[in-house]
Amino acid sequence: MTRKIETALPAELAARQAGMNEAEIERQAALDETHLEASDAMLERGRAARLARQTREATGLSQRAFARRFKINLRRLQDLEVGRYKPDSALLAYLRVINAMPEAVGQVLDDSPTGGRALVSA
Repeated sequence: MTRKIETALPAELAARQAGMNEAEIERQAALDETHLEASDAMLERGRAARLARQTREATGLSQRAFARRFKINLRRLQDLEVGRYKPDSALLAYLRVINAMPEAVGQVLDDSPTGGRALVSA
């Protein structure tokens, strides 16, 4: 199955889209004649990218600091945030937990026996 999406959004449109739900985004995309066909896999990567970026931005951390704080490989986080990487369900769940309670996750990791090693590697 394919759907239509835009290839790149100007900052003003991206900000407006960030406040929309999925139904509103689909409705607006259907009205726009400049969008391209995209596979479900591309859309999944896009949703995962948005989750990762919004989760990180909510913490106020840079990519490097977020990766270090939550023990995620920096390159993996960078690829995820731009849609080059499709995460598995465990990483998506981990991002959702971080999004819901970043302080608690950080505290658990501080007490973790992994030292400073990344839990999610490239």
